[in-house]
Amino acid sequence: MGNNSRRFRNVVGPQIAAVRESLGWKQKDLEAKLQLANLDFSRVTVARIENRMRSVYDYELQIIAGVLRVSPEELLPPAEKTKDELDELKSGYC
Repeated sequence: MGNNSRRFRNVVGPQIAAVRESLGWKQKDLEAKLQLANLDFSRVTVARIENRMRSVYDYELQIIAGVLRVSPEELLPPAEKTKDELDELKSGYC
């Protein structure tokens, strides 16, 4: 793995950002709505998830999806894309 390689920690970040933006929300808006749903996230946490720098637990994904008004499955990328990034995903946990 070279110096320019990126260590991904989740596969849902880009989709979370896309749905949030489609709703016209800023990261701060999502932060507030997640806190109302009893998920103690800061704006920085939202940014780290969207940038794939933080892992997302299954229960967090359920809450995030509910707040965004989509199913958890809608936040998952196509299987081919995940397969293409498998090495980066696995190295993010080393």
